[in-house]
Amino acid sequence: MNMDVDMEAPALLLPQSTISYQVPGSENSLVPQDSSSQIASVPDWISSHWDDENSTPERVDIFLAQWPPSRTPGEYCSWISVDRGGTQRPTPDVEGLKDSFQKLVQAGSVTVPEIDRISKAHNALMGKWLIFAEPSEIDAIWARLVRLLCLERRKGSAKVSPRRGEDRHVICVYVSDYTNMAEVKAMRASLRFIGITGRIGFKPDAYTYLDIYSKNCWNIRPCRYFE
Repeated sequence: MNMDVDMEAPALLLPQSTISYQVPGSENSLVPQDSSSQIASVPDWISSHWDDENSTPERVDIFLAQWPPSRTPGEYCSWISVDRGGTQRPTPDVEGLKDSFQKLVQAGSVTVPEIDRISKAHNALMGKWLIFAEPSEIDAIWARLVRLLCLERRKGSAKVSPRRGEDRHVICVYVSDYTNMAEVKAMRASLRFIGITGRIGFKPDAYTYLDIYSKNCWNIRPCRYFE
C-alpha cells in the first residue's frame, strides 16, 4: 500500500452509510436516524460520537474493546471512526470543485496554487495525516489516538480501516483547514506526543475528491506535507 491511500473512499467525516455506535452510558450519542449524513442501507462505517459528558476513560475503553481494528472484519465495515467535535467542519461543494478542476485541466493550469484556490472557493479545505501500521501494531496505536482525541485534546476526529487479511491498516487524522499550517502542525505535534515519530504524510481531501494519486500527469505529489 502506498502513501496515496488508494483504498480511500471520498473523505467525508460522516459517511452516507453508517452504523452509529452508542457510547455506553450516553442517551444522546447516536446520530439521529433522519440525519442528512445517513442513508438507510448496508452499513459501511462504525461511527462513534463523543462529547464532554460521555468522554470518560471507562467509556473509551469499552469502545476500544468492542471495535479493535485488527479484529473487525473488512466485510463488516469500511471504516471505524471517532468524532470528538470541537472543530469547524466546512461542507465542501464537491461538484463545484470538480467542475472548476476540469476548467484547470482544459486550460493546462493544474498547479498546486490553483488547486488551493479552487479548494478555498468551494470550501474543500479538510485534510488528514495518514498513519500506516501493521495488524500487530494497529490496536495499540488506534487506542492511543482515540484517548488523545477524546480525553486529552477533547476535539478532533479520525478513522481507521478494519482488518483486510494481512494488509496494513491506515488511520486518517483530520484537520479542518489544510492551508492553516498552525492547525496542521499542532495535530502533527500531538501525534508525536503519542509515539507517532516516524515520517508520515498529509493529504488534502480535495486531492482525494479530484483523484490526484501517485504518478499523475500533472506531477503533483498526492501527499502535500511530510513530517
